[in-house]
Amino acid sequence: MKRLAAVLSACFVLTLAADAAAGPRIVTPRILPPSDGSLICTAVNASAKKSITVQFTIYKVDGTVVSQSPIPLTLPPNGTESTGTNTDLASHCAVEVLKGGKKNVRVSLYATNSSIAPIAAVAGH
Repeated sequence: MKRLAAVLSACFVLTLAADAAAGPRIVTPRILPPSDGSLICTAVNASAKKSITVQFTIYKVDGTVVSQSPIPLTLPPNGTESTGTNTDLASHCAVEVLKGGKKNVRVSLYATNSSIAPIAAVAGH
């Protein structure tokens, strides 16, 4: 029993360490585009002085990863970066702040129709 407790404790510590190393995350609420539409996740660096580095991940309703930026992206001061998908049941995105402060990052998620016209939008927090 002590051994099991020690193993579980070690797993918990490793999980916390991995989360701490990952950096702050900004997650959007879920929205579903129509079946012929798409989702577009956008991050804005609201700082006028410092660059930030972020990584995008888009998820399905069930939590499955649909897409992830292959490399971290650096946004210059007042810079913007977006990524999108037209995968069915894609519903929300998370932006991980790898370098710089979370307070200067704004994240939004847009659902579009087949004509790429925005039909819904939510802000991450």
